[in-house]
This record gives sequence, structure tokens and C-alpha cells, in this order.
Amino acid sequence: MKETIQKSLIFSLLLTNIWSVAVFFIYFFERPGIFSGLKTLGFFLYSCWFSASFGLIVLLISFIKRLKPKFKIFLLTLIFWINLFFFILLLITMAVQIIDSGAFFEILFYANIIVAPIAMLLIMKISKQSNNR
Repeated sequence: MKETIQKSLIFSLLLTNIWSVAVFFIYFFERPGIFSGLKTLGFFLYSCWFSASFGLIVLLISFIKRLKPKFKIFLLTLIFWINLFFFILLLITMAVQIIDSGAFFEILFYANIIVAPIAMLLIMKISKQSNNR
């Protein structure tokens, strides 16, 4: 079970690093002008929205009894770390006031913070059940 969690953590670290490099190059090659940085902000918002919705889908999938526990733990660990990553990014951008904390950003903020602890609790529950077998 620990191997599955470690593989998922490595994969999620790889995904967040690739995402960070992609955002850097989107920002770097954007032309300076009136709305410079808007494409980067849009990519950031779509990424936060995708991570929150994918997290909710994975949480719903984890309740299917037919799936193997290792697969469930892999998906849940992946979602946990990715949602935690985007929650921290949203927290930093709202605290530094890079973006204003409007209703849309608060929905993303709360969706990412709600999915992460629920995924962690499900990981602990599934790993205990599989260890008892």
C-alpha cells in the first residue's frame, strides 16, 4: 500500500512541476500590453476549476465497490496533493492580492480545500480496510 501512495505522490509532484513550467512559459511568451497576464490568469483559473471538478469525480468514483483498493488510493492521493497545491496557490494569490477575492475565486478556493481532506480521510479508511484483510 505504501508503494502505491509513493507512486501517486511522485506522479502528482511531476504533474505540478509540469504545470508550473507550462504557466511560466505561457507568461514568458505573452506579449506585453494592456491585458498582459490575462492568458496566464485564465490558464490558472481553468486549472483550479479542473482540479476541483476532477477531485469531486474521483471522490464519487471511490465509492464504487468494484474498483481495486490500490487504484482508489492512487487516484485519491493524486487528487489530494493536486487540490492541496491549487488551494495553496489560491491562498497565496488572494493574500498577496494578485487577484481579488470575488465569489468565483472563493468557490474554487473552498472546492479545493473541501476535496483535499475528504480524499485524505478516504485514503486512510481504504488503507485500513485493505490492511485488515
